[in-house]
Amino acid sequence: MSHADYEQQQAAYYQQGATGYPYPIGYQQPGYGMAPPAYGGFREDYLEDDSFQKSLQFGIIDNGLLIAMTLAGVSLEDKIADAVGVRGYGAIMGAAVGNAVSDGVAALPQGYKAAAGVTLGCLLPVAPLAVAMVMGKEIEGTTRNVLLGTSAALLGFAFLSKKLKAGAGEQA
Repeated sequence: MSHADYEQQQAAYYQQGATGYPYPIGYQQPGYGMAPPAYGGFREDYLEDDSFQKSLQFGIIDNGLLIAMTLAGVSLEDKIADAVGVRGYGAIMGAAVGNAVSDGVAALPQGYKAAAGVTLGCLLPVAPLAVAMVMGKEIEGTTRNVLLGTSAALLGFAFLSKKLKAGAGEQA
């Protein structure tokens, strides 16, 4: 039974004063019980959608650069540890700075202002980390708690700031 036939049957059913929503024998609701596409579940129209393509491009650029920068930080760990006298900053700085660079580059197709805003936003939480690194503090105890606190404060500011919400087009 096709969907159109089903709709006609339902109209006649309700004209007789019936209630409920019974499915007749042999009816298959469109889209249900169908096997997912062989190419992993993406629908073909996703690939043609401009928003999807931009987001896909952003994701590839973002994570590609992030992985490269994190690997660079890991490979420079010994040199960074010798310079600051503490181990552990190579990977975290590689990841943090790599994230800022990758997000900024990935935002370039959306305009230079967007890319600059994303990059600066990513680098602000890195500043306290850089201060701790230059001071030669190990990331444990009080230093770890201060870094967590500054990250939490910046997150709170980003989510609660009326100016940032108004700039993003939201109701403040």
